[in-house]
Amino acid sequence: MRTFFLQLFLSFWLATIAVFVGATLFFPGDAPQSPTELQAIFKSSAQHSLDIVLQDYRSQGCSAASLSDPMWVVANAQGTPLCGRSLTRVESEVLQRAISKDALAGTRSGRQWIHALPITLESGTKWFIVLKSPFGRPPWFPPFPKSALPVSILVTFIFAYLLTRPLRSLSKAFRTFTAGDLDTRLAVAGRSRWGQFDSADVRTLMADFNSMADRVTELIDAQKMLIRDVSHELRSPLARLCMAVELAREGSSADQSVFDHMEQETEKVNALIGEMLTLSLLESTRQTPRLDSFNMQALIEELLENANFEASARGCRIEFESNLTTSLMTGQPEMLSRAIENILRNAIRYTLPGGVIEVELSNLDQHDSAAAQIPSGGLKVSVRDTGPGIPLDHLSHIFRPFYRVDMARSESSGGFGVGLAIAERAVHLHGGKIMASNRATGGLNVQILLPPSLENADDDSPTPAHHFFGQGD
Repeated sequence: MRTFFLQLFLSFWLATIAVFVGATLFFPGDAPQSPTELQAIFKSSAQHSLDIVLQDYRSQGCSAASLSDPMWVVANAQGTPLCGRSLTRVESEVLQRAISKDALAGTRSGRQWIHALPITLESGTKWFIVLKSPFGRPPWFPPFPKSALPVSILVTFIFAYLLTRPLRSLSKAFRTFTAGDLDTRLAVAGRSRWGQFDSADVRTLMADFNSMADRVTELIDAQKMLIRDVSHELRSPLARLCMAVELAREGSSADQSVFDHMEQETEKVNALIGEMLTLSLLESTRQTPRLDSFNMQALIEELLENANFEASARGCRIEFESNLTTSLMTGQPEMLSRAIENILRNAIRYTLPGGVIEVELSNLDQHDSAAAQIPSGGLKVSVRDTGPGIPLDHLSHIFRPFYRVDMARSESSGGFGVGLAIAERAVHLHGGKIMASNRATGGLNVQILLPPSLENADDDSPTPAHHFFGQGD
């Protein structure tokens, strides 16, 4: 049993069945209260049967139908059956015991009970009636009304569902909070419609979750504010430092390579501050502030034109393929352009000279839609490089801010570990999902899955494209 709900449901249901069984076996409501009452009921039935047999015998003789009934035999006080009916050995033995004791005698024979009972008529004549009845083996499972089983299932299901409802809500809240929705909170019992079914322990657990969520949100907000404030504060001294370097360059006859190196380092710091401010802005944004209609294919082609120079400088090339007849979307083109650019620059950075970077724009198929829980009909952007790839234990962390794989920590590779985090946040704000996986042939495959937004238009639709950018273009 994998879920607490199933465990609780089966426990309740089995307990209900056990109560039914115990009540039926040990406290049968329709059973006689004593052996004396049992004998009285049996004697009354035998007396009635004897009256029928004797009445028929007087009126019809031995040809009466009741005398041929195999369920009973009537004998006189000497043990002679009426009309000479034959007795089996067991019936004869039971009859003789009843005559000798002048009382009820019985035994079991195969699948039948055989009883012999003396009955004295009002005239003083004594007769013995031998009765046969089927032997019923006690049932292993007591008989229930037909409605007992479905009713017990329904009742136990309702109680198990209500009792496990707060745990399901808590589990869902944890998943939602972990996915990035920091506003997730639980309605503590007393304010919810079904709060009366929540135990004190569950209410405490739900309140603890809300306290934890408040504290985590407070810490994250404080961290974002710290990064934003520090980044802003660094801009002014950094600008003064750049100005001082230029003034020192003009008034000095020293080797200019020293000043060039200083400028490069200050530019790196300035770029890092810009990345941190961008990430802080995206993380503080709950939804896209403005929605514009744009052409995704044209946006990617414009990006690739600019990335061509960087790819050519590293001796690699970029291939772009799109089989779409239209790629209109609604969203923030600048934000998505920045996301794709960061992924593309990351691919260029780790692709060896002579390598190929493949960029593909396609429709979102049903398999990808189901895996990412995105409505079908959207777009998929794939960026595949031929670099060293990412170790499997690092794949799930590369979209975290400032996360760097150890193998990538080198001056030649560059980067601050912020670009992929910016891309992930931008895609998330558009309701999409970004995923990374290693290619079987080597390299990294980053996919951006975006939901549908605008109805496809016939006008201004780009034609299917297959372009080559970079070295050899």
